[in-house]
Amino acid sequence: MLKQIGTWKLRWNILAFVAVLFLGVTTLTDAKEKKPKKSATEIQAKIDKLQIQLQKVKETEKETLLSPWLAVTEVSPARIKMLLVGRYLGTEGDDKIGIVLEQPKDEVYPITIYEDGLPENGYDPADDNKYVGIATIGSNEDNGQMWLNIALKQKFDEAREERVEPALREFKAAIELKKKKDGVTVSLTALKNKEWDAIRVSKEKSAPSKTTSTSVSVSPPNIGSLAGSYSGREGDDKLGLVLTPSKNGEGEYDVVFYEDGLPGAGHDPKDDDRYEGTATFKNNQFEIQLTKKFDEGKEERVEKSLHKITATVNIGQEGNVKIEIPKSIEWDSVHLTKPGGNQ
Repeated sequence: MLKQIGTWKLRWNILAFVAVLFLGVTTLTDAKEKKPKKSATEIQAKIDKLQIQLQKVKETEKETLLSPWLAVTEVSPARIKMLLVGRYLGTEGDDKIGIVLEQPKDEVYPITIYEDGLPENGYDPADDNKYVGIATIGSNEDNGQMWLNIALKQKFDEAREERVEPALREFKAAIELKKKKDGVTVSLTALKNKEWDAIRVSKEKSAPSKTTSTSVSVSPPNIGSLAGSYSGREGDDKLGLVLTPSKNGEGEYDVVFYEDGLPGAGHDPKDDDRYEGTATFKNNQFEIQLTKKFDEGKEERVEKSLHKITATVNIGQEGNVKIEIPKSIEWDSVHLTKPGGNQ
């Protein structure tokens, strides 16, 4: 809207100036002044120049109206917040790079930048080369621009923490939202600096809705299919989960989270680092309450942020069950999967 107002103001200014010129021609013709007058050719050239400028304004306005890019004024803050969260994949110069923006807290997004791609898509957790920090949204409604103010706080090289280079402690990435038939695509672009080449990444598309259609219609008789062993990651670390139907009623489960993987698949019984609790399945989500923590077999106090956890559940057509838990103060985001038929 601000762009359109500015365009109309410029158009009226040009038209007004043309009118003044014509009025000036008439006045100069009628008045018998001694000052030298501009020739008709000069005046016509000036008018032609202004008409060309006016035509350019019309073309620019037309391009703006037809542009697939969404300006900051066209998207509500709530929708921008929803659109930005997710996984991005692209390039830093000739190298692959991945970016993960997590759910914001007080308008601040936790951000992780992975070298060589994303976890499970190029990034090697054994090398563990990544940057961790925060990001906030900046915008300018006058020209419809949006960007991320990124501040990287930590650097890891082969899992060893190192000093973040000065050029990467604070930089900006432009946000581009583009209309598509199947929704809106989100891209981030950061200019080249002393450490990195230009970055261009696009948000990974969510899986087609048909692959998770059963996640909206899990009926009580099939709730038992959620029980079983799940494997996955908590951030870059392996994690295992075992769900066992509870005797308390349908939709109730006993849960055990195993650090480093499932028993027999990474979890070390000598360390015996695990959490225990209960879970209730409702509205395609698990409401989890962790009540016990064991560190090397010794029971300890469960951290406050893990007392209550909400986990999203999706069931694919092949019966694969995926559980996702957002990042908290204690845990990075959790992604767990149970293959279909694994009870």
